[in-house]
Amino acid sequence: EDGRPIPTDARFARDLAGLSEPLELLTPICLRLPLAPGVAAAREGRPVDLEEVAQSLTELARRHDLFVVEGAGGLYVPLVDTRFLVLDMIRWLRLPLVVVARPGLGTINHTLLTVKAAQQAGVPVLGVVINRYPARPSLAVETNPGVIAALSGVPILGKVPEIENIFSEEGKTRFLMAMEEVRLALASRTAGEGPAAWGFGESPC
Repeated sequence: EDGRPIPTDARFARDLAGLSEPLELLTPICLRLPLAPGVAAAREGRPVDLEEVAQSLTELARRHDLFVVEGAGGLYVPLVDTRFLVLDMIRWLRLPLVVVARPGLGTINHTLLTVKAAQQAGVPVLGVVINRYPARPSLAVETNPGVIAALSGVPILGKVPEIENIFSEEGKTRFLMAMEEVRLALASRTAGEGPAAWGFGESPC
């Protein structure tokens, strides 16, 4: 649109939630190359302006009681050159973390490394969501969530099913039902704590 790349994920999430916010507010920085943001920005010659991010988040907080900040790839993915990582963003915003994990082989190690890295950095981890959980799980897929919960000490907040066509009405309904399960689990875990006291820490760069 007008030469600007379209953030299709943000558009889908916005439409699914029934919101009318402009995409520029939801995704203030949109890059073309499918690379880590810091790498893509450098190759495209566009600096990542964290002030744009701060302004968008402040406006979203003014409009809504609850919003989710999605990461990009993992805690150690660079957002600004190689100086500012996703983990730095979480700490800068003083947000708690929900880890989204895949269900199959290898997820125990990957998920535990993410949880432990966040905890060591002082980031509170609210729990883990298992994404794309198959209708017919293998034995590994069945047992992985329990092992992750036992070894990490954080709960499994829910399992989002693998949905063949998430853009269909049935797919959207199944996804929203799964996310409602996650929302209720989060509400139960944070009951009595009030809303997360997010805000901006010291200047990150």
